[in-house]
Formats: sequence, structure tokens, C-alpha cells
Amino acid sequence: MMRIVAHRGHSARYKENSVAAWRGAVEAGTDLVEIDVRFTADGHAVCCHDPDLSRLASDPRLISELQLGHLAELRDAHPGLVPDLRDAFAEIPAGTGLLFDVKDELPWALDLLAAVLEQAARPICVLGLHSLQAVRRMAGVAPILALSPRGSDSDAFVAAGADIIRLWEADVPPSGPPIDAAPVWVTAGGEETGRAVGDIEASDLRRLAERCVAGVLVNDPEAARVALTPSYPRD
Repeated sequence: MMRIVAHRGHSARYKENSVAAWRGAVEAGTDLVEIDVRFTADGHAVCCHDPDLSRLASDPRLISELQLGHLAELRDAHPGLVPDLRDAFAEIPAGTGLLFDVKDELPWALDLLAAVLEQAARPICVLGLHSLQAVRRMAGVAPILALSPRGSDSDAFVAAGADIIRLWEADVPPSGPPIDAAPVWVTAGGEETGRAVGDIEASDLRRLAERCVAGVLVNDPEAARVALTPSYPRD
């Protein structure tokens, strides 16, 4: 069955990249929880999609320019803001996979993340990487999902060490295998679908499953599980 990946946790119901969203995703039976990872100025891994805090806390400062102590102070006014990555390890059971969308791909940040993953020793962990340089540097650390912009360079990412290719939903071809080089995970919604990133209808989910897509990133893992569970007529 196609793997269900909770995009920023159960973000359809809870604040994205929050402990509540992670718990909700686990309760919904997701296969993996997707988490955006960034690093503070003093080298701590934290969970946030945006580079700054404008959208989440009306604070324009970049996370990369803040120390962890500054984030701790902001959490007094904004509970749950930008949790530490170690909170994800503590809250999400080992049997639930983790997909990290790695936002900081400078060599020092990747090396720090590799050390964090080695210490955490999670059995199911996938790295979402955006550049060929990052894929080459992290090859062998954990399975790699290539977050290439439109999938056109999938062969180059596989040659660099990627294990899975991410496509946007609109880029899945109408017939034939999505990509020959590697398994494909699809980010639902987004450009050309008329839906927000991560949103998808049940019929479109089933269409992706029929196309042999190996995984799908969705905001509502509970609805996705229901849509993909076969129903049988009762006797």
C-alpha cells in the first residue's frame, strides 16, 4: 500500500510542526511524519518550515540568526513555537517513520544533522534534500528523498545517492510509471491543482495509488488512511 506521510504532522487539524500535530499524526496511523528542520545560530536542530518567524510569531528575525535561548523566550508568548528536534524523537514512537525536510544544507549543518541522527538511532528515518551537493554529502547516512523542483533531474539525483524521488502532484504523468529510476513519493496539492500544498481529494489519492506511487505527503493523514483502506460489503 502507498505510504502515508503526514505533511508537517497532522497539519489539517493542528499547528504545523508542533507536538500536537505529531501526536495527531501518530494517532491517525500515519506511516511517516514529515518535519521541517533548521538550525539555530548556536547549532541546535529545531522544527520550522519558514526561515523566519514572521508568520508564526510576527517576528521577522531569521531562525539561523537566533540562539536556542532566544527561541525559548519566544515560547513564553507562543507556546509550542518551533520545537526542538529532540522533542520529535521523544514524542513520535520509534515504529513511526520520520521524514526530515532539511532546510539548511550548508556542510556544517548537514554534518550536525548526521551526528544527531547517529545518536538518535531511529529505525525509520528519511532525509529530504534539495541539492545534489547535499545528497552526495549525506549518502549512506539515511535513505534520501530527492526534493528536486520538478523531477526533471531525477536521474542526476539518483546517481548522486538519492533513494526516492519526490514529485509534485501536478507533475505525475497521466499514464505510465511516474519515473523509472527510483520509487516516487508525491507531495499532494500545490501549483496547478487548485489546492493548498498537502490537500487532496480521496479520488485523487486513489488515482495516485493506482499509478504505483510509493508514498504521498498529505495534511490529513486520517482522511488519507480512510480513503486508501479497502471497504468490503457486509454479508
